[in-house]
Amino acid sequence: MNLAKHCCLSTTRITLFLLAVLPATLMAQAQQMETHRVFGILDLPQMFFGRALAIEGEWLVVGAYAEPAPGASGPWGGACHVFRRSSVGWSRTQVLYSPSPSTGSFGFTVNLDLGAGYLVIGDDDDNGIGPVTGKAFVFELIGGTWLLAQELLSPRPAALEHFGRRMDVDGDRVIVAAPGNRDIQSAVANGAIHVYERQGGAWPLVQTIYPDRRLGRMGLSGFFVQIGQGIQLDGDVIVTGLAGGNDQKFAAYHRVNGTWTFMERVLLPPLNYNDESGDAFALDLPWLAVGRPGSSGSPSVPGRVEIYKIDASGASWNHQQTLFRTQVTGGTGSFDRFGESVSMADGVLAVGAPDARNWANVPAGQAYEFELQPGGTWAPRSWLSATHLEGSSPFIGALGERVATSGGVTAVGEPVALWPNGVNRAGGVNVYEPLIGSSGCAQPGVATLAARGSFLADAAVIDFLVEGAPALAPVLPIVSRTAGSATLPAVYSGELCLGGSITRLGGALTWADAAGNATISIDARFAPIAVTPGETLHFQAWYRTTGAAPSAFSEARSLTFQ
Repeated sequence: MNLAKHCCLSTTRITLFLLAVLPATLMAQAQQMETHRVFGILDLPQMFFGRALAIEGEWLVVGAYAEPAPGASGPWGGACHVFRRSSVGWSRTQVLYSPSPSTGSFGFTVNLDLGAGYLVIGDDDDNGIGPVTGKAFVFELIGGTWLLAQELLSPRPAALEHFGRRMDVDGDRVIVAAPGNRDIQSAVANGAIHVYERQGGAWPLVQTIYPDRRLGRMGLSGFFVQIGQGIQLDGDVIVTGLAGGNDQKFAAYHRVNGTWTFMERVLLPPLNYNDESGDAFALDLPWLAVGRPGSSGSPSVPGRVEIYKIDASGASWNHQQTLFRTQVTGGTGSFDRFGESVSMADGVLAVGAPDARNWANVPAGQAYEFELQPGGTWAPRSWLSATHLEGSSPFIGALGERVATSGGVTAVGEPVALWPNGVNRAGGVNVYEPLIGSSGCAQPGVATLAARGSFLADAAVIDFLVEGAPALAPVLPIVSRTAGSATLPAVYSGELCLGGSITRLGGALTWADAAGNATISIDARFAPIAVTPGETLHFQAWYRTTGAAPSAFSEARSLTFQ
């Protein structure tokens, strides 16, 4: 959904305070800069690190399909870099390669289901069986390490099949697209979707989905319909883009009595140009987002994202909204490739626009977030930019070529970003962690306390941002599962806003900088906190002062975890 060969340098962390002082009413549509950046390990041109992304919980997987692989017979081979979030940031834990590297593109697509413990990686250019036949790989998380569980092959391998071009995983089920699969009768590449299910520790093929004749004309005469350019799986629903023809559309398949059955062909709202739809989909039932990035042949027309919702019967998809970049940033639209990539999870929709103009009015790319509202509409949440510069010019790295979101944390790929301190455009990935929680006990003259991170309990590594403490003062976080209010002796400034059992997090003791700001990273997943889904935790910071009251408490911050 939504075999280590090297262990490499840890991620460089960049903690920013830009949003910590914005009023809550502005955060929904505020510009946000990256909180972390990750890169590959080689300064080589066009490795396309960040062209494929998957994030869930504490894990981030980045594909670099053009990275040279050990033992590859050609210049490529590909790799996948695995990062894990901890109190020191996003650190690389593994680099995965194809067990049989060739001149393929291992890492062209990646998908992750942390709940099931599976990672799937596609290599649609693998030549091990035939020219550009393709392969797919299932990795399983065992003891904190991703290990190869099985290599998946096409049941009928053929040249230029591109098996593994797109994949998805949900629980014990993996789907693999082969858009180059050829129709037996017409020899036209109409595509296929192969379904694999875990049974007794193996992943056998259980069904192959071919284009249904109701999707449109197929064959050598007239246009043809091709499935598999973009696919998504959620439970018993598969959605695939349909390439070919003069209109833009997608198809839905449902699993009925153990068999995947064609249910519906849906035409997108008509446009007066070819908008190159068919690749960017995000499915999180009952919602579906379809990216329509526009066409270079119509540069004045901005991209858009169509929002659909399946009806209560589960039989029909109904159009709900059309989203534009300008709904977040204002102004006028132009060819920005908004919708080039989409990702949806936990009530957040991330959209990439790799040709959008950034804060310096340069088409370096941006990404945008929308949030599901109680009334069932999607409203702008923030737009995501990059702070870095390339020499004296704003950075141009195709930010937004790929996006992935989980628990409110969004990863955005820059596949032609400049490698740090290097000369080549090897690619990079920006991670954006939102401000979370609600403030309380705000009092004049005490330090403020903001929190940044995921609102998921299984990814609860939180950066607390303290502002307004005395310069170089010691700062100690405290936490309780109960809110409270207590008037303290004169030796304290501020109010203790925690009740019940209060825990001092001595291992997170830090010191403010010369400006009175401090960042405290806390991993709430483990003791002494060990948060569980549905819990609300209340935090404050104690710090030393130089006034009549030698100690003080900051304002409070309450966080509810899912």
